[in-house]
Amino acid sequence: MSDPLQRPSVATGLWLTALVTLLAVYAWTNPPLKSATLNFIPIASALAIVLAIAGMGFLMTRWLQPFRSKIDEILTCLAFGTGATGAYVFALGCNGIVSPLAYAGWIAIGFFVFMVVLIRRWLPLPVSIDWSDRVNWLSLFLLVIPLLLIIPSLTTPPVSADALEYHLMIAKVHLESGEIRHIPSLVESNYPCLASYLYMLVLPLAGDVACKGLHFWYGIGILLALGRMAIEARSKSSPLLAGAFFLSMPVVSLIVGWAWNDALFVLLVVLTVLSITRYASQPDQPQAWKVMATAGIYFGIAAWTKYTVVLYVLAFALLFLFGLMRWCWRVKHVVAFAIPVALISLLVFVKNWLFTGNPFYPFLPSVFPNPYWTAEASQFFANALRRYEIPDWHWWTYLTFPFELSLRPRLIDVHVGVIPLLLAPFLLFRSARREINVLRMFTLCAVISWLVFQTETRSLLALLAVLCCVGGVQFQKHLWEHSQDRRALSLMIGLALIANVSILAVTSYYLTRPLPHFLGFENRATFLRREAPNQRVYEVLNAELEVSKVLLVGAKRPFHLNQPVLFSSFTDPPRVEEIARGTKNRDELARKFHTLGISHIVIDWDEYDRDHEIPLFSWSPEQRSVFESFLRQNCSPVVKHGREAAYRVNW
Repeated sequence: MSDPLQRPSVATGLWLTALVTLLAVYAWTNPPLKSATLNFIPIASALAIVLAIAGMGFLMTRWLQPFRSKIDEILTCLAFGTGATGAYVFALGCNGIVSPLAYAGWIAIGFFVFMVVLIRRWLPLPVSIDWSDRVNWLSLFLLVIPLLLIIPSLTTPPVSADALEYHLMIAKVHLESGEIRHIPSLVESNYPCLASYLYMLVLPLAGDVACKGLHFWYGIGILLALGRMAIEARSKSSPLLAGAFFLSMPVVSLIVGWAWNDALFVLLVVLTVLSITRYASQPDQPQAWKVMATAGIYFGIAAWTKYTVVLYVLAFALLFLFGLMRWCWRVKHVVAFAIPVALISLLVFVKNWLFTGNPFYPFLPSVFPNPYWTAEASQFFANALRRYEIPDWHWWTYLTFPFELSLRPRLIDVHVGVIPLLLAPFLLFRSARREINVLRMFTLCAVISWLVFQTETRSLLALLAVLCCVGGVQFQKHLWEHSQDRRALSLMIGLALIANVSILAVTSYYLTRPLPHFLGFENRATFLRREAPNQRVYEVLNAELEVSKVLLVGAKRPFHLNQPVLFSSFTDPPRVEEIARGTKNRDELARKFHTLGISHIVIDWDEYDRDHEIPLFSWSPEQRSVFESFLRQNCSPVVKHGREAAYRVNW
């Protein structure tokens, strides 16, 4: 009888077990590797939550069978599960139930369902990648480099502005109040808040870093969806190239690692476009209405995620108009798309109407009341929303805007790089395939819509994702497959990647320096003290025992301040102005502070001065003088750091 250890399978298993054990011991006994490994725990927790969300979605997608691929089914389950999970948290919160136990039960059920379905239905997952084609190796390289670069910053505590000011802050306020309610002076809480409801679930179960991980995994979903879109457009296309082009853009690599809502929104819009593309290929099939209804559900959930949906409402309206006129699409199928969009959008509009009296708050102030806004705040908001990144708009800007956005971005964190400029000419290539023409037409309609609204660069991410798919498919078909020198093409793409990676390295490593935290050379508190605005002052107040309520003046983004707080967002009327309104002297103001229970004030003098210059403040010079006199004579300094300070109110 032969020795069992001599069998290849047994020997291989033992060798792999020994290798894994040695690597684990080596990592555990080396502090930098140990820290790096432990920092992945929140990201792994976020993955488990994403899988659980997909599991809950599976229970709601049986009517859509059969799917074209297992990846299609998983992505659909994730989208439907995301909407269902947000609705679950929202329904509980509106009824005064904010329960980590209820959230954990939902996740446990979803994860169990996912694992059962994975084992019985989805395994083995198909891997239809032709590794003999060098374009797939090139695509893999384009994917791996940005992913490796963003890992250290992905595992650090959240410090990005939008996360601290509203995406995570909305979730934190609702968790602390024990219900979903109107949040004064935080206009973003009246935006579509699906991502914040998901973060309400993640925060108590896995922490704030896991919220970044959740957003990251939705970003990975975009790459999978783009792969499926490329295959639908042309079966010979690489499933990696479109996603590689998209992820290599610095703005994408940067944002997917933050606790924002953009990755979720882009995934839902891409899935919407993918479903419409499938409908366009066979608009007369009996199940065509189901395909369009599914697209409508995707887009309805997107409408519950981000107000940017308005831009794509116009884009899809133009696309449908063209499809009805040119491609013989059916009106009843467009209606099947519109109904779920309208119904899901009611979650935003009804909530805003009940909380503020304006279903579209803070928009349409001439039609509906905006009870919490001043004219100054409204004007500043309008200026920040439109033409902020291209302030000098002329008639020729309608032609040069791609170069303005790609080559001269106003903010370093919205760099799209040169990839869109390289891919845009492929939109001019004709194709006999209806799927490619639909993608081309959607891109054109989205560009027209953006030129109408002229809003931020991030609103173009879904458009850029589709552009990467069209450009990738056309690049592979017309250049790569017919080129005599593919090295030259690889060199061109490599140079574009180097340019993008350079920008990504600056934004990820120079501005925030995540490596010391990732490798364990500094702890969470040290990182936040170095990178989070006002954190040195917040840290002192977090250690204070006798703090009843903190008023922020100028200072914003109070997510890491663990005390009861009154604050306003960067576009809202300042809370201190609201409190000081009607007071004639510091004694009256002191009585107001006492009535409101405000024991401390945090002021950022730079932001305070800036808010007056904008002007975001609308109070009179006399009211400003009353407050500043109160601060000098009725308050005692607790801590000062540069132009940031905390004061104790002397009642």
